[in-house]
Amino acid sequence: EQIYTAKSTLQKILSSWTKYIKDAKLLDGWLDEMQKQHLKKPPLASRSQWISAYSSVNEAGNFLMEVSKDQVALKLSSELKKLSNRWMKFTRRVKFEETKQRREESKLAKSNAECVESCMEEATK
Repeated sequence: EQIYTAKSTLQKILSSWTKYIKDAKLLDGWLDEMQKQHLKKPPLASRSQWISAYSSVNEAGNFLMEVSKDQVALKLSSELKKLSNRWMKFTRRVKFEETKQRREESKLAKSNAECVESCMEEATK
């Protein structure tokens, strides 16, 4: 049973490294692309994919920090912090842009309503 447990743990570690490396590269590249293109808002269809990848990187990274030697855990921690900072900056920018867009749409709707009201008053004179 101990051999089975050790084998299972090693498989989880290998799987976590694979997931961490793959998703960290994907996220890093995607954030670079968003920054290069000055995209303020990712397409809605891909947003859930990136949120999932971000969660996966954190889950794998946190597990690997628990089972790794201190030096490796510190390096992982540093990498996760950098990635998390980039992620948080991007998500804040997206939220800001969404709020700004809603305000502009609200102003436009109000302006349109006022225009319709004004036209109705003119028409009834």
